[in-house]
Amino acid sequence: MTLSDCICHMPPFSYLNYETIEFGIDETNGRFAEVSIQTCKHCGTKWLNYFVEIEGFSSSIKWFKAKVEASFLDEITPENAVANIEKADWHFYGGSYYGTEVSIGRGKIHVD
Repeated sequence: MTLSDCICHMPPFSYLNYETIEFGIDETNGRFAEVSIQTCKHCGTKWLNYFVEIEGFSSSIKWFKAKVEASFLDEITPENAVANIEKADWHFYGGSYYGTEVSIGRGKIHVD
């Protein structure tokens, strides 16, 4: 099995396949986004996760998920999580804002 064959690279994603460490809350621009690191239980790949929801607005959930090297974990904070996802070669994204489909993107992400 190669890393890209692992279940963590194939949506839909289940929390049961990951060990999750909550990193904190990104309060930038009042968005109060949840930031976590997930480690795949099957292949060990680490993922930086960013989850934001505008309370009171339907279809406002956005989430982003990018691979991150373990050696960079000490440099990641809730406040720079967006920049780290944008720097990744690619990322997954989805949520009700996007019609709940999981897609692959790269570069700038719109969280506000």
